Amino acid sequence: MHQLFAERRLNLVNRRREFYRDVAIDEVEAFVKSKGLSAQFMKQPEAREYRETLGKREAQVSKAAPKQPEKFSESLFRTDGST
Repeated sequence: MHQLFAERRLNLVNRRREFYRDVAIDEVEAFVKSKGLSAQFMKQPEAREYRETLGKREAQVSKAAPKQPEKFSESLFRTDGST
């Protein structure tokens, strides 16, 4: 796999840092299968704390967001003299 994704390596100085850019989990899975290897892939990780954090941030934003003014009916602003 290191050779397959070598061009996408992020750290070209420290070869022990094995991070790659733009590598889809489907590519890794296809490679593993093509070699006849067995592996389990989690395409949607649990990430419970991350998802809780997103929920808390969203709640904070919605509390801090200014309320939208009420929309007035168009009939209140007619210029033909009728109401």
